[in-house]
Amino acid sequence: MKVTRLIVFIILMFSVICVPGQTSAQTEKPCVTIKTAVLYSGPYSSGSRVIARLPADTTVMPIAAYGDFIRVKVTVEGAQREGFIQKDLLWNLHNTLPQLKQDTGPVWLP
Repeated sequence: MKVTRLIVFIILMFSVICVPGQTSAQTEKPCVTIKTAVLYSGPYSSGSRVIARLPADTTVMPIAAYGDFIRVKVTVEGAQREGFIQKDLLWNLHNTLPQLKQDTGPVWLP
């Protein structure tokens, strides 16, 4: 009987320790640009204003996806910037990003 209780206790402790809870680190995962990238004010390379040019290996925080572009936050020259970069220039991008819909339109940045 004591052995059974001990086994049940060990299994319960193992499940509590090994099953991760939902944390902000799991929902917000930084990405790294694999090539030099341009940060645009909108989700198109034509017609959008260039906010910054990002060197390769720049760490960005993805916010949402819109077609072939990802809206990101990034620190540029000590200031927090937000804009759109091409999806294929990001490494380690998770696929759980919210999708910006065309009918609501993405927020164009000043």
